Amino acid sequence: MHRSTAGHASSLSPIGLDITDRSVAAVQLAGVNGGTDRYIVAAAWFERLDRAPRPSADEMIRIAEVLERQGFAGSGCVAPVEQCALVTTNIELPARVDTPPGVIAKVELARSSGAAPNEIEAAYWILPSPVRARDAAPSAVGAAKGHLLATGLGHADATVLLDALESATRGRLRTPVLSIVALEPRACALARACRPLLPPHAGHTGISAIVELGWALTTTVVTYQGAVVYSRDDESTSLARLQQAVMEGLSLDEALADHVLLRPAASQDTPVSGAEPDGTPPDQVPPDDAAHLIAEHAQALARELSVSLTYASHRYPDAPVELVLLTGPGAVIANLSRLLAENLGIQVQTVRPADLLAPPADTPVGLVPPGQHPALTVALGLAMYNTNAPGEP
Repeated sequence: MHRSTAGHASSLSPIGLDITDRSVAAVQLAGVNGGTDRYIVAAAWFERLDRAPRPSADEMIRIAEVLERQGFAGSGCVAPVEQCALVTTNIELPARVDTPPGVIAKVELARSSGAAPNEIEAAYWILPSPVRARDAAPSAVGAAKGHLLATGLGHADATVLLDALESATRGRLRTPVLSIVALEPRACALARACRPLLPPHAGHTGISAIVELGWALTTTVVTYQGAVVYSRDDESTSLARLQQAVMEGLSLDEALADHVLLRPAASQDTPVSGAEPDGTPPDQVPPDDAAHLIAEHAQALARELSVSLTYASHRYPDAPVELVLLTGPGAVIANLSRLLAENLGIQVQTVRPADLLAPPADTPVGLVPPGQHPALTVALGLAMYNTNAPGEP
């Protein structure tokens, strides 16, 4: 899923560009070539003017102009691919195999999708072995049976996505205003961005989950020993569903429902009460009624998350479920992390990209680094493309 990055500034990362139905999130890093001194140099999150599934050429020009004003440099971008566009399969390797795993992955993905192997781009990684399997025999590919998780994108689907993202051009040569240097599964971008908080980097050894509460979908990514072992999209627990419940339950329009759900709070786990910053009377948006709807949504989200965690626990019965990381636009909803923790009985932590990469050492004291909103997490992972540790997706 990689394309040439020729001409891109060597000291800057590509722009991680995450365009969803409602918003645009972008992150760019500096110091990438140094390896250990990466930091967020530019970050932006803003509403789309058009909520069409694919942005038009005019909208791509607007997006490029906003990014330029916000301090982004270059035109090379990495964009996410949604789970629904991907073919994913779990492949059991023979006890002894001479064929390279990448070839096996591509053939199996082509078989699952009905495409020819040369019509699909594939990525794969070796899944961790359960403890009992590791104790029984070595897990090296070619020496013993193992499993691959492979994911692929058909060339036809990739072309549709690329044509939309590169539709805005300039000059006689019709050079794209923004050029896509790589496409990345959304689950891999989330896992890469959150790597500093995931086992084994954060002192945990068990199973972890990343939950991105987006407008159209909730994406759950389950990881174990640094590898993505399962991912799942769910529409029923999306932010749009909660927004609709608030609109109907409190008789609010869309704008005020957004304000009730996503208004800034003094603390992520502190209820908001009293008059709003814009002067909205507290009796116009009853906090108790809103809290009840949020609590119901947290219960539904916990039930769906339990499905993914149960799958991982069945495969790795000796590994405890230790941590859930909450990201996406809905991660700022007051009390949501606490409610999820109460329903699941495990630690839940809200992720902000600025907490994942330290600012430069010469940053003035008191200066707030860019990348404070959890909605930027996927964009951060995209900007970190090609910086994987060995064996990580």
